[in-house]
This record gives sequence, structure tokens and C-alpha cells, in this order.
Amino acid sequence: MLNIEEIYKELSPPIFRYLYRLTGSSQEAEELTQETFYRMLKSIYRFRQDASLTTWLYKIAFNTYQEWKRKKGIYCFRYGFDLSDFRGEQTEDPVLQLEKKENVSLIKEALFMLSEMQRVTLILRDLEGLSYQQISEITGKSLAWVKVTLFRARANFREIYSRLGEG
Repeated sequence: MLNIEEIYKELSPPIFRYLYRLTGSSQEAEELTQETFYRMLKSIYRFRQDASLTTWLYKIAFNTYQEWKRKKGIYCFRYGFDLSDFRGEQTEDPVLQLEKKENVSLIKEALFMLSEMQRVTLILRDLEGLSYQQISEITGKSLAWVKVTLFRARANFREIYSRLGEG
């Protein structure tokens, strides 16, 4: 028997992080997270217990995100950055706080300069720690496509990040 409260408690933070990294907005990510769990509740009867609940929920989040983009008319994605998630230690040296904030900003900017599917794949694998198979199931792409896209995403990210760091 699935305990919805425990599922929400355990999986809402990673789903929120994933959606935040896709949208760049904590407000949009929060709304999409709520919509993801609402959709999960509406379709929980379709969930097969032999499948991974985490993968299923990420797929719902991915589809929710795709629908949100269509409704907003976002085709070539370039969303503003919400840096409100950066909270430096109050006792930390102000110079170190500024360096961390600049680094976070460069990482976000580099992520958003990737193609959408490269960004999705990179976030799911390197930041959320999902397997290639899970990413394949979430995106509806082949395992080979996931591996190639991730390889290209990492290479492009490194190149973009170093260019941004030089400027």
C-alpha cells in the first residue's frame, strides 16, 4: 500500500530541485511540483507496483514541465534566473560569499545555454543521480540516445562554463 504523505515528504524535494533547474524559477518550480503531485494522485491507480515510483514521478514532472512550456508559448527556452536559493553562511567571509554566488550564477547560466534535452539529461543524471535507464524511461528516448546526449551535454557545459568564466 502506498503512503501518499511519505511519498510526498520523500520525493517532493528532488522533484522541486529538478523542476527548478529546468525553469530557473523557484515560484514556477513550486507550482509545477504541486501540479506533478496532483497528477500523480489523479493517476495513482495506473501505477504498477513493479515499476519504479521515482521514475514514474519524474516522468509526470517532465510531462508537466513540457505542458507548462506549451501553455506559456516557450519554444526556444531562455528563462530568467532566480538566485533567491543562494544562502551563504552569515559568518562566512563576504568575499567567499560573493565568489560562491558568482559561481552559482555561472553554473545556472551555462545550464540554460544548453539545448533543452541536453539540460534535462544532464540534470537527471549528474544532479539528480538517476540511471541511464530511468532517464530513458522519463524522456521516452533510447538508452543510446541518453548516453550520447549526456556525453554531448557534459562537453558543451564544460565549454560554455569556461567561456563564461573567462568573460
